[in-house]
Amino acid sequence: MNTKVKSKKGITLIALVITIVILLILAMVSIRLVMNEGIIGRANNATNEYKTAEEKEKIELVKSELTMEKTQNPNVTEEKFQEIIDNVFGEGKATGEKSGDEYGITVKETGNSYIIKENGEIEGVGNLNNVKQDENPGQIEQVGTEYVINSIEDLVAFSYNVNNGTTYEGETVTLGRSLYFNGLFKSYVNENAKYVKDDIGYKAEESSETTIKELLTTGEGFIPIGTEDNPFKGSFDGKGYFIAEIYINSSKAAGLFGYNASPSIINTGIKGGQINSSRDIGGISAIANSNITIDNCYSDCILNGGSGTGYIGGIIGYVKESLIIKNCYNKGNLTESRALRSEGWLSWCIK
Repeated sequence: MNTKVKSKKGITLIALVITIVILLILAMVSIRLVMNEGIIGRANNATNEYKTAEEKEKIELVKSELTMEKTQNPNVTEEKFQEIIDNVFGEGKATGEKSGDEYGITVKETGNSYIIKENGEIEGVGNLNNVKQDENPGQIEQVGTEYVINSIEDLVAFSYNVNNGTTYEGETVTLGRSLYFNGLFKSYVNENAKYVKDDIGYKAEESSETTIKELLTTGEGFIPIGTEDNPFKGSFDGKGYFIAEIYINSSKAAGLFGYNASPSIINTGIKGGQINSSRDIGGISAIANSNITIDNCYSDCILNGGSGTGYIGGIIGYVKESLIIKNCYNKGNLTESRALRSEGWLSWCIK
């Protein structure tokens, strides 16, 4: 009898221990869910949203003070602009710079950058820290399953890689911020870095006498991504960011992408600058293969065709067969005798 009682007690204790362990595991899972997705997660999101709203309110105040200053002195100096910023944000909390009639602000805590345009419009351009913190410019970093472009040097390397045969097929390439070739917020880690041009594109070369900025803003300018022999085959997601002040002067198919056979190009735009070519021209892509989706993209730059027989389109110059294009528009000027059509899908291909 005693043996049976001990056996039953042993089984009961084991069951109790197992139950306690299960309850502890469930409690830890519940706490983790609360921390990550529940009350604390929501609190963190609310704090970030509050900081962003407060930041934007201060940018509006800077704009108001800048506007008042302009009534007395239309040519507000960069030094005076910085003084206005310090009055609003506090000394050392944000930095300002000027290019023509545009004024830029970068908030140090968040790294977010804004432009107060000549017409008074405020435009957010993403996180400037992504450029300054790019420790390996010209080497596209992989973050999770994506390849992220954080600087002009990265964009140049991306073009070089594709034109050299790296198709990125099955991969996704994204923008980490808006990129400026010129003007405010120039997005070079080092605009004076020495680069040289070869048959494929531009690459770093210390012995060169030419800087990367000189190559990209004069002569042939930026070399489009993808060639007829080596088109881009990955997916490109701009994450809502854009490429600004692009300059291309080519005798070949010209656009941000020259040739692409990718599944999709989404969430990006070309803002400002000029693309010249006597061949096919498109703000986003000059030539696209069949069955490509272009979604939520736009072009707002000058597309300047020569006397050739190429196609010009605000979004796409020439499509070989079929294309899915939606939520796209073109605001840029098209030259020559080709009429500008910017409504809906009509912006993609014009002869």
